[in-house]
Amino acid sequence: MRQTIFLFTSLASLSHALVAFEWSFKTAPSAGLDDVTFAYNMRSAPRKRGFYFANMFDFMNNAEGAYCGLQPQEDEDGKPMIRALFSTFQGGSETNDPNCSYGADYGPGVSCAVKIPASYEPAYFIRVSSVEEDDGHSTWRGTLIEDGTGKETHIGEWTLPKAGKMKSDHVGFVEYFPWNLEAHECHQLPWTEVSFGYPVSETCGAQGGNITNVLHHPKLPPSTIRHRLQSLTMAQIPVQTLHRDPQLFYWILIPITVVMILTGVLRHYASVLMSSAPKRLDAKSMREQRALARGLALRSNFHVLSQRAFESRRQTLTDGYESGTFLKDPDRKGQPPANPLSDPSQMDGMMSMMKNNMAMIIPNTLIMSWINAFFSGYVIMKLPFPITLKFKSMLQAGVQTKDMDPRWMSSISWYFLCIFGLQFVYVFLLGSDNAASQMAQQMAAQQMPIGPMGGPGQDPDKQFKMEAENLAVVEHYSVLDNVEERLLQGIKS
Repeated sequence: MRQTIFLFTSLASLSHALVAFEWSFKTAPSAGLDDVTFAYNMRSAPRKRGFYFANMFDFMNNAEGAYCGLQPQEDEDGKPMIRALFSTFQGGSETNDPNCSYGADYGPGVSCAVKIPASYEPAYFIRVSSVEEDDGHSTWRGTLIEDGTGKETHIGEWTLPKAGKMKSDHVGFVEYFPWNLEAHECHQLPWTEVSFGYPVSETCGAQGGNITNVLHHPKLPPSTIRHRLQSLTMAQIPVQTLHRDPQLFYWILIPITVVMILTGVLRHYASVLMSSAPKRLDAKSMREQRALARGLALRSNFHVLSQRAFESRRQTLTDGYESGTFLKDPDRKGQPPANPLSDPSQMDGMMSMMKNNMAMIIPNTLIMSWINAFFSGYVIMKLPFPITLKFKSMLQAGVQTKDMDPRWMSSISWYFLCIFGLQFVYVFLLGSDNAASQMAQQMAAQQMPIGPMGGPGQDPDKQFKMEAENLAVVEHYSVLDNVEERLLQGIKS
């Protein structure tokens, strides 16, 4: 009984608690924790307002603590409701979050709350995590997570006046807050039921979350608490956490990244060595290529020419198009186009493209085989931001599991991300015009024109005649038409 009285009287915030317990980690870094996740299961709790299931926690360098928890609510429009809270008692705390307001339990601090429609069947987790720590302040965020679906709901965010990480132990409690400000009879306590899960943390070195010393209020008879709280079970709710060997970071993630960077550098220099200087076009081929471009330019910019200058250019180009003057080989006028594979210039372009493709395919095949042979099935890292389940197949390739959080990433998925994510590294090492970026090479290959006239198998004579028809229907006007009248009209107005 002395231990019970000491616990409830030493913490003013627990003076109204019906049941209290201590949570802690068996091992934790001395510098503190970057995050803690608390678990709750209210499956059997009545959907009525009044009870508060909460966990408290303290921060380094800050005198006052904080708490988070869940409150059952009455149904609204036939939908079950849950209220999640995340607050601090520390004076001088600041917030800009729309879910938060200043003041906590009639004192200084910040209170954040969110009320959402939610089923009582699954367990819920509240993750308290550090957002940033700078300029002597530390910002913390509370997030509600639904078990199974992984759906996250933002509760709130506030900044403490002094920087400091979270301490690795404190207390949790069950409170019936309608009794906090009025007299009551213990036998009138409503019935409820809740399960608290063991705390977990992703902070390196934090292991063995546990709940101990479950106590009830000294003025509440044990028989009443057992009857009315039916009972407060401390069953561990499964919280998804993976304890990974830190050496995986050094022996898998870093080697894959380094190999990918070196492969890109080698690919760049191999492409430079294999590439051949483009062959110069002869005068007739250049004339054939540029003649069509002249017609396109005339149709696009005729308005800057006078009527006489436009008609002169149109007549010259039209006569040349129809007579075949601009053709590279006028003797083949009217004949079917030659096979592009028989053109040496076309073959050179195709060979160059094939070399670039081989420079991508061969290294990728070798690296992927190397990763599958040595690192297959390893989970190497967890993304620091939430993502949807649609990314699961992309990030967890090679890991045959359905229930793993999609933020976990496998070794083969890290390889795929490196393929498309190292472009700016290559730009930094090799310059903007490099052959290491596979995405840039693929885009260039898609946009590369084949042949001087825009593609193999096209008849230049037909293109010239089509352009002659396009020029013939152009109705000329000049930007200088009636410029004097327009100028005078502008001056008058």
